[in-house]
Amino acid sequence: MRGWALGLCAILLHGMPGTAVSGLPDDFAAALERAGVKPQQISIWFGEAGSAEARFHWLPETPRNPASVLKLVTTAQALDTLGPQYRWTTTAWAEGPLRRAPCKRAGTDARCHDRGDTLDGRLVLSAGGDPRLRREDLRALFAQVRAAGIRHIQGDIELDRSAFALPPHDPGAFDGQPQRAYNVGADALLVDFAAISVNVRAATAPATAPQAWLEPALDGIALDNRLRVIEGACADWRLRPLMRIEAEPVSAATRAAGIRVTLEGDMPASCSAASIDIAPFGTAEYSRRAVRQAWQDAGGTLSGTVRDGRISYGMRNVGEWRSPALADLVRDINRFSNNVMADHLWLTTGAAAGGWPTTREKATTATLDWLHTVDAADTETRIDSGSGLSRLTRVSVQQLHAVLRYMAASPLFPEFAASLPIAGEDGTASKLQVRAHARLKTGSLNGVRAAAGYVRDRDGKWLSLVVMLEDAPEQGWRALLAWLVERAALSDGPLP
Repeated sequence: MRGWALGLCAILLHGMPGTAVSGLPDDFAAALERAGVKPQQISIWFGEAGSAEARFHWLPETPRNPASVLKLVTTAQALDTLGPQYRWTTTAWAEGPLRRAPCKRAGTDARCHDRGDTLDGRLVLSAGGDPRLRREDLRALFAQVRAAGIRHIQGDIELDRSAFALPPHDPGAFDGQPQRAYNVGADALLVDFAAISVNVRAATAPATAPQAWLEPALDGIALDNRLRVIEGACADWRLRPLMRIEAEPVSAATRAAGIRVTLEGDMPASCSAASIDIAPFGTAEYSRRAVRQAWQDAGGTLSGTVRDGRISYGMRNVGEWRSPALADLVRDINRFSNNVMADHLWLTTGAAAGGWPTTREKATTATLDWLHTVDAADTETRIDSGSGLSRLTRVSVQQLHAVLRYMAASPLFPEFAASLPIAGEDGTASKLQVRAHARLKTGSLNGVRAAAGYVRDRDGKWLSLVVMLEDAPEQGWRALLAWLVERAALSDGPLP
């Protein structure tokens, strides 16, 4: 037995268990009792990653809400069906001739007489559903448009987001928090996740106001920093209660209503920094503002506006942006539990199976079909998103183990496993302190806690571990999960 395992044995005080009245081994029953969890509220599975047999399972077929652990299904399916090198494309199309720009006064700028740099028509961005399209990516795309000879657009910039055929998204429908970044809905032309980070840094000198800024800055969003520094410990100080978001009048620059973010209250001097992600606009409005600003940053000018539109026959390609490879993006999705990226991935797998434009119905069908192919199907399964931000989704720990088992036997296992947070080190598992080597995706909703991934046992074998908990107190979850990870790591065969 390895040294770390000897240390774990001292932690797992109950030793080899007998059987409790509940049907659970004594040490499992005791661990649940310490966490305030009733046996019927939890499902557990762990066993060798490449085997269909469990070393231990409890209520393995009970369908439960997986919360963000559903992202394991989404990313595994995408890697398996799209391939690790899959990329999304955003394309710029021009319609209309290039003409010479008129001079305001003859002779003031010779350049406007010797070349045609005005697009006498429209520029259309055709979106492909890129899960991580950023402002700098748009600037790179617009640099290609400028290289094609276009400096000024006499018409409009139109955004073709028809690759996703989705119903209107209500960002407040899930929990009544429409400006929380995790509630942003999928959009074929999603820029910066339609989110902005509000950042605060402690004062560098006594009696100096804390520094505050928005990242990225966006036309039409103003920050009013009224924070004051006070003496005292940071303790559980939080920035969010001190933030107010209000609408402002229509501005001439953006031709749309603005937003003012006001920070007002006290910040203890011992607090070093804080950051909050907000979604001040819907995805369509955010992308319109971001596209206009990116075009200006690229040195372009525009007579018209930025609005929704569609490409048409005969337009010419003047630029193209390709996303990073899927294998790179799944790391962001699983390690940082990015909901809207996961939904984009899920919708794209729907299109791969059912064709463009994609819909939620196509994505649901594609996922259920894929679960069948990897021997993880169940008639009680319910899938209505790729992120797990849903109260309706239902899967079992046995199904999730089947997905983990399938990926463990796949040549894509290194890419998949590398996307999972390392317990105690990074991502959503950074606060899970265990001695065993574990890579786990965690998930939580109100009343729901879940985790799934891989754990090395004392003989160096990879195990899959899946835990789902419903209708139980939040206190004690992290300690219970840590105990289950250590218990699984110490096992060397089926538990009695």
